[in-house]
Amino acid sequence: MRRPVVAALAALATLLTTASACRPEDPEPTGAEPTAEPTGPTETEEPTTPEPLDPTTVDLGNRVWTYEDAWTAPFEVPLEDGVAEGEWDLAGEGPMVYDEAQRVVVDMDGDDDLDVVAPLTYQEQLGGYPWTSWFVWLNDGTDLVQMPYAIAHQARCVATVEAVEPAGDGPGVRIDRLIMDLGAECAATPTVEADRTVVVEHDENGDPWPVQIDPGRFWGGLCVGIGSESSEGEHEQDVQDNGPFPLDEAVVAPGLGPVEPPASEETIDLLSSDSDAWYGDLDGWRFAGITFLRDGALSTSAADEHCAWAPQG
Repeated sequence: MRRPVVAALAALATLLTTASACRPEDPEPTGAEPTAEPTGPTETEEPTTPEPLDPTTVDLGNRVWTYEDAWTAPFEVPLEDGVAEGEWDLAGEGPMVYDEAQRVVVDMDGDDDLDVVAPLTYQEQLGGYPWTSWFVWLNDGTDLVQMPYAIAHQARCVATVEAVEPAGDGPGVRIDRLIMDLGAECAATPTVEADRTVVVEHDENGDPWPVQIDPGRFWGGLCVGIGSESSEGEHEQDVQDNGPFPLDEAVVAPGLGPVEPPASEETIDLLSSDSDAWYGDLDGWRFAGITFLRDGALSTSAADEHCAWAPQG
């Protein structure tokens, strides 16, 4: 009886050994890391907003300026290190100079970007009388762009600019100045206080214009005097030669709204006798002077003069 049992056990051991030899071996590792399961949706990075332009980083001493002073048509002045030498379309030869220390950093048009108001001075060599015009450089977000119209001017026979400062209670600058009185000789010293606040406003096309907002709303560029160095009689005749225009046709600048004289002031609306201003005619508009009446008579004070635009024709 033992032999059959032993034989059966031997056969079973052989069968198990054969099955073990035929079993496939475990595969060799490939070295690849297992793929991680996604943990959630991928977040998109928000675009960064560029920093606003700091106008103090723009070197106006190495830019091409446009010079004008109402009596002189604009011409280019290429500055290098704040100076440009040449013979300009003014009174003679002399350097143009930019003094960075006199620049004013201020928001001029209420868009919350800081702009610059800066002077350019013509150092006339013949006679030694410097002429200085202050210009607005608007911040467009990437650069400063100069407006062609000066908003203040200092020169012999014209005016003394005592200060150009931020208006303080809003956009714009306050210009403290003394101007020549009507009928005064050129050799006289400016004595008439004629402070003004000037801002920049954009028309429906986006074009910027200087606007005087105090006293009243008038043209914010330079105002060519109606009767400089003339007697009252000559003043009236000079004005009438150019013809009057209705005050309700006057605007502060082409494309902007009407002038607004200060409250309780009686005004007379007359074209400027100094029609040689370079912007005398502009796209269907004529440059005009407005002066106050005092006690029913044409004022003899230059402080009562302002400028505007009227339709041509």
